[in-house]
Amino acid sequence: MNILFRKIRKKPISFLLGQASMILGILSCLIIFSFVLFHLSFDTFYPQVDKIYRINRKGNDSNIRALTEGTLKSVIQANFTSSKVTHFMQTPVDLTFNFNDHQITESEGLLVDRDFFTIFNDKLILGKTASALSHPNSVVLTKSVAEKLFKNVDTALNKIVKIKFGPRDLALTVTGVIRDNPTNSGLRYTYLLTGSSLPFWRDENPQTVLNTFIKVNQPGEATSVANFLNVSSTENTTYKLQPISDIHFADGIEFDIFEKFDQKYLKILISIGVLILVVTVFNFLNLFYTQTLSRVREIAVRKVMGTTKSTVFNLIFSELFFSIILSVALSFTLLLAINQRISVWTGFLPLEFLSVDFLIVFLLGISFISIVFAFLVTSQIIGFDIKSPKVIENSVITS
Repeated sequence: MNILFRKIRKKPISFLLGQASMILGILSCLIIFSFVLFHLSFDTFYPQVDKIYRINRKGNDSNIRALTEGTLKSVIQANFTSSKVTHFMQTPVDLTFNFNDHQITESEGLLVDRDFFTIFNDKLILGKTASALSHPNSVVLTKSVAEKLFKNVDTALNKIVKIKFGPRDLALTVTGVIRDNPTNSGLRYTYLLTGSSLPFWRDENPQTVLNTFIKVNQPGEATSVANFLNVSSTENTTYKLQPISDIHFADGIEFDIFEKFDQKYLKILISIGVLILVVTVFNFLNLFYTQTLSRVREIAVRKVMGTTKSTVFNLIFSELFFSIILSVALSFTLLLAINQRISVWTGFLPLEFLSVDFLIVFLLGISFISIVFAFLVTSQIIGFDIKSPKVIENSVITS
């Protein structure tokens, strides 16, 4: 470590340039990979997510739609009693909520049945999921909407709010307050209104089309449900169960209300991130090797004085490993400093999606690179019987 500090004192500009390029490269990679992990995590936060599917319908025109007839729920429940089924639809118009002198208009709402929380199971801040949607004229608000409407969220439960839906004036009871949609949720809403509150909600009518989701008892049961629906269909109609975690990247499905992202751009971003990381590490190691060559005479003197090859390796490895760890630590510190600002631009917090597993793999990769490169540099300098990489040969020739 003393050697490293002495090098910093002798060539501070060279050291700072090397560290700066490494820090910016790692920071760029972390932001890119966090964006990739963010999109890969869409709709994966639900309990038992591997058992949740959306039922898509393919009609006579061969188009696949995310809507099914309203009677499908009762048909499934009658034949697959252990499965849970819910259906819902987007509110067709903006709704204005009135409470005393406060008035807010919301455009992202869902009309749901009483079983919505059996699949989209999210703990309520206020209220109980088992009963919040059990009765007509009930509404569950997100935390941000409740704050705008009541100022104090803790007082929201059982409050009466009024809305105007077409020619009708409705009084709704706030039966729950739920957290705002996670940033990686493809299903966006600011309120959940029981569909039975409205006269046109006929969820057992075959002419009514709704989004239908099922939570099977076992993942393999999804195939049985799809086969049953296709055999039972009397029209030229086929059904397919789509895992909820696949919806974010699915393309070509009509009337899909989930947020989308083109997977090809994800592959492009991964390629860019890997390229930046490779170039960054290559440049840093090349600079490190050039600096190490300038100390060949010093190392030769140490060797004459009895320094072993393993000691030289340890010196080079510790210096290299410390420099890389310092760059990584400063990169994370910088990312922490700009984390909130990035969320303003992109809509997500990068650090939220850099998992512990990712960080462990990242650090293990750095350790592996440090060990291999330190061994190669040691071999070149003190004559281990091993061929050096092309970059080392070129550096020796130019030096």
